[in-house]
Amino acid sequence: MGRLSSTSDAASGSLGEIEADVRSKADEIRVLEQQVANLQAASGIETAASSQVRSELSQSQAEVDRLSREGELYRSLMDSSVRTRGLTLHQFELRGAGKPRVFLYRVTFMQRAQKHSELSGKFSLSVKGVQKGKIVLLPLDGQPLKLLYFQVLEGEFRLPEGFSPQGVRIVAELSKGRPQRLETTQDWTVEEDSQNAPHTL
Repeated sequence: MGRLSSTSDAASGSLGEIEADVRSKADEIRVLEQQVANLQAASGIETAASSQVRSELSQSQAEVDRLSREGELYRSLMDSSVRTRGLTLHQFELRGAGKPRVFLYRVTFMQRAQKHSELSGKFSLSVKGVQKGKIVLLPLDGQPLKLLYFQVLEGEFRLPEGFSPQGVRIVAELSKGRPQRLETTQDWTVEEDSQNAPHTL
């Protein structure tokens, strides 16, 4: 009986040590979990602050770009040294829309004249590329034209599967004012845009 008692006492002591170790480890786990939670919270705050700074920086850059475009546009309107008269293409921009094969365009037309009169007509956009081994011209979008000094047109289009773009054809035809057809082909160049959208003047 005495030996059994001693064995029981030893087992009880070992169990007590094990339980104490378990409690100690549980305390350590709680401390570690709290530390992880604190680090995650701190990381979240840092990420949020960093994201806000990036957003503000992006907005500031977009504003700088917009003002730069406006300045360039008005300088062009006031440039008397340019001999080209009538409807001209001032600028064409192409950006990704953040979705596969979807793109945003922005085209700016300008009237160069000593005396400006209202112009109206239509604008169309096509993309030249390769599909199934053949060169094709894919009609994509069209909008009405109506301007006195300049007009900014924006839109979105999607390219079909298997189509490899090479260039963009821009056509503008006037039905009011001096008859004119403007046709030009721009290289396929997609610009980076953190906002994934054209900026309006």
